[in-house]
Order: sequence, then structure tokens, then C-alpha cells
Amino acid sequence: MASGFSLTGGRPRCYAFWQDVQKCFLTADEPRTQCAPFKADYFECLHHTKELARASIIAHQANVVRAQELAEQARLEKEGKSLAVGAVLSRGTPTEEATAA
Repeated sequence: MASGFSLTGGRPRCYAFWQDVQKCFLTADEPRTQCAPFKADYFECLHHTKELARASIIAHQANVVRAQELAEQARLEKEGKSLAVGAVLSRGTPTEEATAA
């Protein structure tokens, strides 16, 4: 945090986190241990490591689910059945059987 100004002249996006770190380091008795959460928040704001890791996990899980759906669809097609992927199966309208009862 060299100057406290961003490229456009305003406040940098992580400046508030940096101020929390500075405030903690000035007032804490044991800055290394007491200020660790503030420092972690500041580094997350700068580098987005936790956010990128979470996005990677979500993308991987989505790929796994998609692969399972494709495998299921291939299995059903092999058996001569079909699987409606992404289709609306029902619009929620009552059927004749339901209204007759």
C-alpha cells in the first residue's frame, strides 16, 4: 500500500482492509496472532485465493454432475429409452385424471 490511491485517483479496492490491518497492528499487544484474521482478509482482497479455490471446486462439481448425466443418458439410449435433459416435463396444469377424481 504505497500511496493509498488507485490508478484513477480514488481509494483502492482493498484500502479499507489495509486500514483494519494498520489499526490492529498499532493497537494490539501481540500483532502476529491478534491481527492474523485482518491480514488474511487483506490478502484475500488482494489475491482472491479463497474465492478462486471455491470457484474451482464448484466448476469441478458441475463437471462431475454433467458427466454423470451424460453417462445416464448414454445408458438409457443404449436400452432404447430416452432421457429428457433440460426439457420441461410438466407445466403444473392438472391432468384429466386428477380432475376426474
